[in-house]
Amino acid sequence: MRLFEVEPTELERRTGVNGGARLAQCRRGTTDDDFYPTDPTATIALCEREELPGIVGECACGDGRMSRVIEQRGVGTTKVVSGDLYDRGYGEVGVDFLASAALYAGCNHIVTNPPYNEAEAFIWRALEIVDGKVCMLLRTNFLESAGRHRLFTTTPIARIYQFSRRIQMFRNGMDTGGSGMIAFAWFVWDKSRPANVEPVMRWIP
Repeated sequence: MRLFEVEPTELERRTGVNGGARLAQCRRGTTDDDFYPTDPTATIALCEREELPGIVGECACGDGRMSRVIEQRGVGTTKVVSGDLYDRGYGEVGVDFLASAALYAGCNHIVTNPPYNEAEAFIWRALEIVDGKVCMLLRTNFLESAGRHRLFTTTPIARIYQFSRRIQMFRNGMDTGGSGMIAFAWFVWDKSRPANVEPVMRWIP
């Protein structure tokens, strides 16, 4: 039984993925030219604030920067299962998270920096398959869309950790210097928290 009874599922309605069938036209914004590895300090900040006991799934693992930090710093983490649609030198390759979540069966939590244009679909999918936490590193302006009101009011979003500084993410991991231009925050859904409880917002200095 799904936690959220929506027919068709929110994932199916938004992405066209039905019954695990992969629709190639749903894939966008995740090509080799659109790869921005996550600054390890961002993942460390999450691990210092959220316990992740058991098995963690990283479903857009890229070159493994986030997975490695969770393996080393995750409180209670026993294993990290990593996959990506593209081969960037780490994890299981060719895994389309929106089409099939089989690789992550048995995971207690999902933690990732999702493709920008598919962030909401990644959240709905993650909420369907884990029984613990879903932690997504997202642009702060993810809060702004009126269309996402349903997501924030019908799911157990528990905490938002806003970075007070700008995180720098370089295309294809090539450090070109300069400072970050985009504000990011960790959005944390927690299945142990009732959906009708307002989320807590905290700062990461």
